[in-house]
Amino acid sequence: MAKHRERALPILQEVGKTIRTYRKAQSLTQRQLAERAGMTPEAICRIETGVVLPDLSTLPRIAEVFGVAPAALLREPDLPPSVTPLRGWSALTDHDRAIVRDVVARLLAAEGGGRSG
Repeated sequence: MAKHRERALPILQEVGKTIRTYRKAQSLTQRQLAERAGMTPEAICRIETGVVLPDLSTLPRIAEVFGVAPAALLREPDLPPSVTPLRGWSALTDHDRAIVRDVVARLLAAEGGGRSG
């Protein structure tokens, strides 16, 4: 049973990997990202390692640091070929895909409701 607790859900791992990929592509440390996003380095570490999923209030702050839409953090990053691509959509379970669809829909609704541009 301990083995099960140590493994993060695939969706958590994927979002964390995407955030880590963007962070490394911009040559930021976890501390620098945390400072710019108004978070703690520990929170960034927990997100990147798949322990937690960023909530709807923190995801936009992280995305703003990277200069991308929050929904971009929920899919593979569009980065130069020199950055190793992450596992694709097909690697997620149906349940995890449903979670991603729900979060993306909420983010898109939030972006359309209060922001222009």
